[in-house]
Amino acid sequence: MTTMPVDLRAEAAAEVRRLTSARAFARDSDEGAVAELEGNGPWITRARRPVLRRFLGRRLMLIWREVYEDACGGRAESRLIPVVIDLSAAPGPGNDGSRAFQASVGAPRAAEWLTTLLLEIDSEVRARIDADGREWQETVERVVRSFTSARILRERGIAAWSARTDRTAFQPGLFDRRAERAQRIRAAANAESDRITADRLATAERLAAVTRRPAQLLLVLAP
Repeated sequence: MTTMPVDLRAEAAAEVRRLTSARAFARDSDEGAVAELEGNGPWITRARRPVLRRFLGRRLMLIWREVYEDACGGRAESRLIPVVIDLSAAPGPGNDGSRAFQASVGAPRAAEWLTTLLLEIDSEVRARIDADGREWQETVERVVRSFTSARILRERGIAAWSARTDRTAFQPGLFDRRAERAQRIRAAANAESDRITADRLATAERLAAVTRRPAQLLLVLAP
């Protein structure tokens, strides 16, 4: 047997840096906030920081999320997509739609105008997200196929090895039933092992089927 050493120290260090950076932005209340966001629809708010308001100018920023789910309902992969909408030419509640919106954001008229605008651009934005995300989508599907294929082959190999193992041969005693009781215990353990192996294989096969969900609008940031 030939053993090939694999050095994954660089990959492990890169993953540590990624996780450290991601956790620096995490808060204990994040999961609850995301659940509320997913249930109630996108949040619409106004930029409060002067730097952010200057960056936006007469533009509207939308944050979308695209998700791949497996057949078990788990999230296999996701990404955030920022979309910037120029309000300069958008008709609004006044002679200059963007300025009127900036002055009256939060008012019923401005909110109604913004809702109408989001509905009008929805299909166009989704089409652009799909077109721009094809490379990412292909990468996700390729990686998932590669990972799940390796796992399925492994689980099938375990099941095949288990099926080839002789589990029935034993020598019962004439008066001593200990060997028979031990055999029943082994048979029960083998049956449980087979069930666990079959469950793992079924789970691996379900995880191989991923579905891309329609992009979801999470946040609308107004100037």
